[in-house]
Amino acid sequence: MNYVGSLQELCQARAWDFPKYEYSQGIKGLSKNQKHYYTVKCTAGPYTSEGVGKTKKMAKKQAAKKLLKHWVTTL
Repeated sequence: MNYVGSLQELCQARAWDFPKYEYSQGIKGLSKNQKHYYTVKCTAGPYTSEGVGKTKKMAKKQAAKKLLKHWVTTL
């Protein structure tokens, strides 16, 4: 499923601005076992969620998915 696209469609249907995504990058672990990750904060209308992933794309998708699930469960 295209969560990012679905979230954009939801925003259009509600006459909200398009979702805003804020990216940050981090590193976990010690020097030999370091793993890079991205964190994305997604804001759409009155809702906000956060996603984490190995890539920006994965983190963005997770943030959009969480926001959509939150919106559906609050109906």
